[in-house]
Amino acid sequence: MNIYFCSNYPCVIKADGKILEKISEKIFLFKKEGEPLIEVCPLVDFEASKAFYLNDEFFSSPPNHLNLVNLDGGYLINLKKRIGFYGFKMIYQERLENLLITVFNENGYKISIETNRDFYTENLDFEFKSVNAEIQYLNGYKFLCLNFVGEKSYLIIYQLNSIQKVFEKQVDKYAFSSNLVTEESVIDIKKHQVTSTWNFINDKFELINKSAFAKKQKSAQCAPTSILPYLFLEEFLVGGDFLEYLDEEMRSCANKLADYFGLFLGIMPPPPFRNFNEIGLIYKEKENLFKVNYFTFEMFDRKICNIIPVK
Repeated sequence: MNIYFCSNYPCVIKADGKILEKISEKIFLFKKEGEPLIEVCPLVDFEASKAFYLNDEFFSSPPNHLNLVNLDGGYLINLKKRIGFYGFKMIYQERLENLLITVFNENGYKISIETNRDFYTENLDFEFKSVNAEIQYLNGYKFLCLNFVGEKSYLIIYQLNSIQKVFEKQVDKYAFSSNLVTEESVIDIKKHQVTSTWNFINDKFELINKSAFAKKQKSAQCAPTSILPYLFLEEFLVGGDFLEYLDEEMRSCANKLADYFGLFLGIMPPPPFRNFNEIGLIYKEKENLFKVNYFTFEMFDRKICNIIPVK
């Protein structure tokens, strides 16, 4: 079985005591035989050594220090960097109305929210440099909005009637009016800017509208035919104008595509053991377990005329 390793930090991979490779971000291919014991030996401070068997239990329920992707014929193991393991440090503290908000580092980033009658705490699994906090109101509810700013910006919103997290997303900007509006930049071929509108319904923020603007207006007419399905899928994923990539018959049933594809998170080219004309869609099965389903696209006159799932 093909096992691909990559890591967000420099480390050495061992199998049954034998050194395989030193890796950091680059992908390393390991040909699995049996159920070897894998050891991860970090080459940086603040990372812990790890060990696990490549067995059925691992593939069905991987440990939380990595992400596992089922490539349908192989697996990708992405070793995650530990966030904020640098000893105790107070990062942010502010009192807003009757709230005391504290963000600190103690073997990982943590947040606590306190009132005279309530207390909430949780771990944060992303990097940031600064924190901004504000109170907002919507539909008769009171919210605490925390914007964590760094290389990427994250928005977390807590409903304050009884403190509970109701929204978390990586966004560039957000605003409250009659609804919550967020903006985010997407790293894809056209560099889309996505604007989403959310309403607070049934104790959660539900998406009610999404639109996308392409910063890089690359015309489909100039793209190689092999790239057109990727452009279509990216446009479909962000809620943009994907109809231009479909022929007339496919456009007539475009409203069925969401159910046809299901809720996918990303798009990838096929790994070397798959056919070159397959395109992978990435789906989340649980917190750190993902799978890839493959599709082929039939083209006529530079338009997609059929989309076939690969069984």
